[in-house]
Amino acid sequence: MSAEQAVPPVSVVTGHFPEIRFEEGARRLWNPVRRNLLADRPEERVRLQLAEWLHLSCGQPMSRFTTELPVKRRIAGDTLRTDLLCYDAQHRPWLLAECKAPEVPLTPQTALQASRYNLEIGAPLVLLTNGRRDLFFEVSGYGITHASPSALETGFPVNRDAAYWQRRGFLGRKPLVAEASFFAALLCLMHLQAGPEIHLIKIPSSETQPELNHYFFVIQGRALTISADENGGSRLQVLDIRQQQVAGHLSLPLHTGADAGPASITRNSGSRILTAEVQHRLAHSLTGSSEPDACFSALCSELDAVFG
Repeated sequence: MSAEQAVPPVSVVTGHFPEIRFEEGARRLWNPVRRNLLADRPEERVRLQLAEWLHLSCGQPMSRFTTELPVKRRIAGDTLRTDLLCYDAQHRPWLLAECKAPEVPLTPQTALQASRYNLEIGAPLVLLTNGRRDLFFEVSGYGITHASPSALETGFPVNRDAAYWQRRGFLGRKPLVAEASFFAALLCLMHLQAGPEIHLIKIPSSETQPELNHYFFVIQGRALTISADENGGSRLQVLDIRQQQVAGHLSLPLHTGADAGPASITRNSGSRILTAEVQHRLAHSLTGSSEPDACFSALCSELDAVFG
């Protein structure tokens, strides 16, 4: 079994997630700027992560953003399209962003492309990002200088409540085995403990699970997350990582109802359904305390026993 995992990121957008909508069983990206659904493509994810960071961490209203703005060059005569442009309170261009897919490196050509755009736009700030690395410049009459994009952050914490995690495809809307606020707190704990080790990982389909393309929190040699499905259910997903390879994948239902289904584990040798006893122990480790940190510790102990 294999997984596509990102290189450890150092971007300001790490830990921000695009909003997800399900359409005819497929995960789609929701663009809050243009208010439309987009195909789940890497470059789109990066652009939406950047918009999230600017909005939630830098305090910029979504009403000041535009995406894919056509810009006609006066000299060459051709038309370019910006990835993301943010205006100030007087509706003057403030920040121009060029976004690439994570596997596309930021090169001098990337900077040249952004500079061509900015010749026409005249934004004082230019940000290049591929979701793993950022290049940030301040443009003034004195020239172009490198700067840190984190200087734009307000310092106020992001409110990651249950609604936040639902909109981003982590929690489904069906009733859970505990309060949604509890699982929101558990996800916040994973987010905090993982720090920069937050990755978009693609897991191929198995006998018991469909393909999964989702953000995981890598903590102590395991990648953990909760994922929503197209039917509104929620599942705990755990990857056992050994020697930088995925050695096992555990999927545990967290919603109630007849359609919750059993827990399963997939290894290189195949997939199997976990016994009711093991599933009960795993579920109890998550609900045995009202404190997310205590439950997380209990869950880690149970995972040690399951994965061996």
